[in-house]
Amino acid sequence: MTKKQPQFVRGAAPIIDKEVLAAIQYLPYETFFSISEPRTLSMGIREDFLDAFKAWIKSSELNHIDGLDLFPVRKLTAGVTQSFDDFFLRHRNRRIRVFRGEYPYVRHVLDHWEFIDDLSENDALIISAPFSGSGELHPDFEDIFCLLYTSPSPRDRG
Repeated sequence: MTKKQPQFVRGAAPIIDKEVLAAIQYLPYETFFSISEPRTLSMGIREDFLDAFKAWIKSSELNHIDGLDLFPVRKLTAGVTQSFDDFFLRHRNRRIRVFRGEYPYVRHVLDHWEFIDDLSENDALIISAPFSGSGELHPDFEDIFCLLYTSPSPRDRG
């Protein structure tokens, strides 16, 4: 299944972005969910955030992302670990497949996972982007993405 095994430049760990860490220091935490800032208590704040986040992604001058509108479902998550937990629940009756070097949480919480060598009908594939083992796209990412999103079955996109 894989073209070539990626060269891991580090162990599977969070990618630390110094610019993000620096920006977090200046967030106005005192106004989050505050009566003094009524818009932070708005019932529409979730949709406002999702709209603003999508606009921010599209406004990047460093990256150009085509096809974002092909993904109509938008969800908030407390982070990558919660996303994995949601994925595991949604696919609890399927075999979870991962590449070597993937975010290690999968191996720590599941008994029914395997490294990928092929994909079958009942498999659920996890592939991070950027890939946890290298900080870049996995060499097979584009081929797998195209295969899954040209599949005739919506179940495969799941």
